[in-house]
Amino acid sequence: AYLTKWIGKKSVVTRNTLILAILQALTPDEFEDYNGIKKALNVDLDAMLSAGAIVLTNQYGFHYLDTLEDGSGKPILQVDITQPSRKLFAGKPLEVVPNSVLANDGGNLAPIFIGNVAELVTMFERQGHQIDSTNIGGTAFRKDRTELRVIEREDVKAVDEDAVIYGQIDVTEFV
Repeated sequence: AYLTKWIGKKSVVTRNTLILAILQALTPDEFEDYNGIKKALNVDLDAMLSAGAIVLTNQYGFHYLDTLEDGSGKPILQVDITQPSRKLFAGKPLEVVPNSVLANDGGNLAPIFIGNVAELVTMFERQGHQIDSTNIGGTAFRKDRTELRVIEREDVKAVDEDAVIYGQIDVTEFV
C-alpha cells in the first residue's frame, strides 16, 4: 500500500509537470484587472468550452483574487457550496498551484489560465507502468536492501490551443 501511494504521487507530479509545460508554452496576455479575467472567460473563450472551464493560478494569483470585493464589499470569489474548501470565480472552479511549481513571470506577473485543460491536452500512455525490483543488482546487495524502479511511458500533446487562455496579472503589491 505504501509503494502504491508513493508511486501514485510521483505519477501525478510527472503528469502535472508535463501539462504545465504545455500551458506555459501558450502566449500570455496581460490582464489589467479582474475584469480582463472575466472578459477572457465570457468573451474570448469559446462558449462550448466555457461549460467545463476552470481558473488555474498560483498562490499569488489566488491571493490577488481572494482580496477582491464587489461594490457592496462582498468577496468576488464565492464558496462552492458542494465543496466548502473550494472557491469559485464567476461560477468556475478555482484551482491553486503552489508558487514553487508555477512561479510568477518576472517576479510580479502571476499566471492565470482560464479554460478547459482537458480539451487543450491529450495524454498518451504506452504500456502503463513498468515496475522492476532487485535485491542483487546496483547497490542493493552491498546495502542489503531491495531497490525498485518504475518507468512510465507517457506523453502529452496540445490539441486545441484555443481551449485555454493564458493571462498574467500584476501582483506587485502582494509579492
